[in-house]
Amino acid sequence: MFFWIAGVVILVCVCCEGFFSGSEIAIISVDKIKLRHLVSNGSKGARQAQKMLQQPERFLGTTLVGTNISLVLGSVMLTSVLSQIPRFAEDVTFYVVLFLTPVVLIFGEIVPKSVLQQYADRFVPILAPLLNIAFTLFYPVVFFVSTIANGLLRTIGVEKRKRQQTLTREELKFLLSLDTHGTLAEQQRKAMMQRVFDFGDTTVEEILVPLVDVDLLEKGTSIDNAIEAMHECGFSRIPIYEERVDNLIGVIHAFDLLRATPQDATIDRFIRKPYYVPKTMPLVDLIQNLQRHHTQIAVVVNEYGGALGIVTLEDSLEEIVGEIEDEFDERSREMYQKLPDGSYRMNARMEIDDVDEILGIDFPEGAFETLGGFLLSEFRHIPPVGETLEYHGAIFKITEATDRSIQWVHIFPRRHGSGM
Repeated sequence: MFFWIAGVVILVCVCCEGFFSGSEIAIISVDKIKLRHLVSNGSKGARQAQKMLQQPERFLGTTLVGTNISLVLGSVMLTSVLSQIPRFAEDVTFYVVLFLTPVVLIFGEIVPKSVLQQYADRFVPILAPLLNIAFTLFYPVVFFVSTIANGLLRTIGVEKRKRQQTLTREELKFLLSLDTHGTLAEQQRKAMMQRVFDFGDTTVEEILVPLVDVDLLEKGTSIDNAIEAMHECGFSRIPIYEERVDNLIGVIHAFDLLRATPQDATIDRFIRKPYYVPKTMPLVDLIQNLQRHHTQIAVVVNEYGGALGIVTLEDSLEEIVGEIEDEFDERSREMYQKLPDGSYRMNARMEIDDVDEILGIDFPEGAFETLGGFLLSEFRHIPPVGETLEYHGAIFKITEATDRSIQWVHIFPRRHGSGM
C-alpha cells in the first residue's frame, strides 16, 4: 500500500513541477496585446495574468517555490521507496538521481514548457487563477524569498525599475485587426492606420496602371486631336509614345497646350521628359522622388527599360487615404455591380483581394493580382466571350473580352450557380 501511495505522490509532484515551470514560461511568453484584448472582454483569468505581469516577482517567486517544493517532495518520496528495496538501498542517492532526473527533465520541464509556450495565449487565462491559489498558499515563503532577493539587489546597486510598456509594429497591426465597433469616423481612421502599415511594404508594381489600360498619344499627334483625347479620357496628363507603345518618351500636360500657337501643328514641342521608376521602388520612395522632381506622374519600367505602365502621386496617396474620386472617376465606381438575381458583373481589373472579400471565395496564391489575371491562370488561354469557368461552386462567365485581355465577367456565386 505504501508503494502505491508513494507512487501517486511522486506522480503528483512531477505534474506540479510541470505546472509551475510551464506556467512561468507561458506567462512570460503570452502576447500582451491579446491578453489586453481578453481583459477588455471580461476574462477574469486574463486580468489576473495581467496583474502578475505588472508584479513579476510575485508569480516568479510562486513558480520558483512551487517547483522546488515539488522536486524536493518527489525526491524524498522516491528515496523512501528505494530505501525499502534491498537492491537499491545501499546506493539510494545514486538511483534517485538516475531515475528522477530524466523524468523531471522530460515531464516536468521540457514537455510542459514547450507546449505552454506554444499555446500561451490559450492557456494563460486558465493557469493564472491556479497560480493565484498557489501564491496564497506559498505567500509566507514567497514573501520571505522576495524580500531577501530585493534586499540583495539593492545592496549590489541594482534598482528595481518599472518596465515601460511599448508596442511593436506587429502588436499595433493586431490591435487594428480586432473587430471593434465604433462610429463611422473611428472606423475610417482605423482603416487609414491599417493602410499606413501596409504602405511601407507596398511597391510601385502593386499599384501601377498597366500599359494596356493607359490612354496614350503618339508623338506627332496634332494639337486638336490631343485636346479631343484629353476631353474624352478626362485626364490632364497623357503619356506619349514613339513607334512602340512600350517606348514612352514623355508626358504632355493640358495646360501646356493652352500656350499653343497657330504655328504648332503637333504636340511635339510640348512633350515633357518623363520620370522613370523601377517596378520594385517602394511607395515611400516614390512619393519623395515625385516631390523632388516636381511631377505627379512616373513611367514604370522593367529591367530591360520597357514601359510596364504608369503610376501617379494620386495613386500613391490613395493607398493611405483611400479612393480619391473626382468628376472623371465615375468609371472607377462601376468596377462591379450586384444584379437583382444575386450575381455580379465585375471588371476584370478588380483586385483579387477585393473579389475575395465580396464573394467569399478563397482564391489561391499565384502570379496575379486581378480577377482577369486569376481567370487567365485558370483558362490558360485568352477566353472568348461566352466561355465559362467553375471554381469553388461559383460560375465565371466572360461577357466582354478582346483578343488580348478579359474586360468584364459575369459571376454567379455558389448559391446561384443553377440560375445561370
